[in-house]
Amino acid sequence: MGRISSVICLLLVSTVVISSCCKKRRYCDAGQIDFAIVGYERIQSRHIVLKKYAIGGIKPLDSGRYVYNGNRPDTFDIDTLYFADYTTVDNRLKVTAGNDWEIHIPGAGRVFKISEIIESDNRYEMVRCGDDETKCNKQVTGYLMNGQWLTTSFIFIR
Repeated sequence: MGRISSVICLLLVSTVVISSCCKKRRYCDAGQIDFAIVGYERIQSRHIVLKKYAIGGIKPLDSGRYVYNGNRPDTFDIDTLYFADYTTVDNRLKVTAGNDWEIHIPGAGRVFKISEIIESDNRYEMVRCGDDETKCNKQVTGYLMNGQWLTTSFIFIR
């Protein structure tokens, strides 16, 4: 009887040890560039248009019209409006690698072109089996905006 209980105990301990070491790949989501519109009167920057292009493309693949829906008080001063506070009825787009982008501020007649987005190399992370909380995101490491090389993932568009 002692030998059977020792084997059962060994099997249980082995199962616990092996399951605690279990790891799986969690593939990383694309990094994104976030932005704020700075230095425009509210009437100029209340609406923006975000367009997605194939790399080097001329016709947009997708676009979204956004309206500011944040809680900053409406003043006659120059505002800083964060893209996160804009809403859309279209599919919400994110500026990511693998495409060229255009941010259009129609009220100010300004267009900002973003291209050649480079992101970190990490494709996946190893996480414990059953871990559904850990997120893996690539980081944007550089891109061109209107021909100027930038290395930040947050832009203050002026």
